[in-house]
Amino acid sequence: MNCMLRQNSMKLSELLEAAGFSLDNMVYGDDKEIFSLMTHSGSKQMGSLFFAIKGERSNGVEFIEEAVRNGAVAIVSQEEILAHIDGVSYVKVDDIVETEAELANALYETNSERIKKIAVTGTNGKTSFVYIANDLFNKLGKKSAYTGTLGTSLKVKKHEIPTNTTYTPVVYGKLVTDAKKNNCSYIFSEVSSQGIAMGRVRGLKFDYAVFMNLTEDHLDYHKTMESYYQNKKKLFSQSNVAVVNVADAYGARLYSELKQDGHNVYSFGFEETSDFMLSQIKLHTDSTSFHLTTKEFGSADVTIPAIGEHNCINSSIAAAIALLEGESIVDIAAALGDISQVPGRLELVHKGDTNVNVYVDYAHTPDAIEKAIESLRALTSNALTVVFGCGGNRDAEKRPIMGKIASENADLVVVTNDNYRNEDPNAIIEQIVAGMPNNNYVVIPDRGEAIRYAITNASKSDTVLLAGKGHENYLIEGDSVRHFSDKEFAMELLSDS
Repeated sequence: MNCMLRQNSMKLSELLEAAGFSLDNMVYGDDKEIFSLMTHSGSKQMGSLFFAIKGERSNGVEFIEEAVRNGAVAIVSQEEILAHIDGVSYVKVDDIVETEAELANALYETNSERIKKIAVTGTNGKTSFVYIANDLFNKLGKKSAYTGTLGTSLKVKKHEIPTNTTYTPVVYGKLVTDAKKNNCSYIFSEVSSQGIAMGRVRGLKFDYAVFMNLTEDHLDYHKTMESYYQNKKKLFSQSNVAVVNVADAYGARLYSELKQDGHNVYSFGFEETSDFMLSQIKLHTDSTSFHLTTKEFGSADVTIPAIGEHNCINSSIAAAIALLEGESIVDIAAALGDISQVPGRLELVHKGDTNVNVYVDYAHTPDAIEKAIESLRALTSNALTVVFGCGGNRDAEKRPIMGKIASENADLVVVTNDNYRNEDPNAIIEQIVAGMPNNNYVVIPDRGEAIRYAITNASKSDTVLLAGKGHENYLIEGDSVRHFSDKEFAMELLSDS
């Protein structure tokens, strides 16, 4: 499969007009042929238009010369560009974020009806949902792709995919183009609250928008839960159909408000009034069974090769969209029985018949770590140990809350480091410990040694949860990044034992 197949070129004037601008915005140069859009000056893209965006740490204007060396023939900027480069056209705009979205949607035809776009938002569960939904749809013969925290299922060069949950309009537009050219009919995408606030989905029209839940996180960014909620709600004004988890309090509120506004909305939950109802959940060491009942499409017993109530929710909402797209509940139930494990989401690293069961999970919020512990507690016949820390330069208010949850619900907590970035790692650990009501914890700052302690001190039939990193294979310590994977470290340790 070719990497990042491009849309046909457009004249700069045609591109500006298609995006609602005009040549009056061009302050210097001529009508160039534009083959692609560029937001990173270091990527080689011949015949591209470069967005000189001013960020928190750098100003794109400073990288214009590098962009031109790498193929840019036109520049878009909010700032006045005085030093023009011969042969390069300049476009002046008032809002470069809006301009990037509009031009990307125009050049890459992101809103084309050739592919259906499904967006999911929520504090937790976005990654698992897009991964499961993509897997389900492909198994049903509906070719699809996903984008989000795990990257993308499309075969693209690794350096072309950012680490953000929600991609910029340019990156997303290129991926949608690539998906269309590879005959995908659907693309599932994670949409974060920050992504919405930063305008990354501005101008996009989604066929479906899914609301998973809203729990405490990102309050360093949004300040209040109400602001956090209102920001996520914006996504649903850009969708044709909404599927909302009404088992969540904010989801119930959103469903009611969307209904009042006349939106086409379906409910998912545990009550009989829900359009899609989940019941009879039974957890096993490496699978979960449940019953899915619908108002319009019948019902079915389902067993998924994943554990936890949250994975039943993810699978059921993916099933709901498949049902709305015309698939039978019998075929969906069969396909869900064969879905792949979501990397780093309650992933069983080692199932010990005579040893310890070890799981890795991405849980890094109070709600997520509580649900992960609850799921494993139900499967644990002996002691449950949790290893976790909290990231630096992120919402500090959740640290003592997570400490409290872990202390109250686990038998032993090993507090350690997790991407402390530019904060004092010891101060982060102290904030976690401050919330712990019980003296059932040890502090081991080195994450590898913390995992070693948890596993080597576990007894037969114990369970160890390595929380916070999930699929990640790095640790951010100050300004440096080093390779580290909870899963790899645990597997190596267990193979030596």
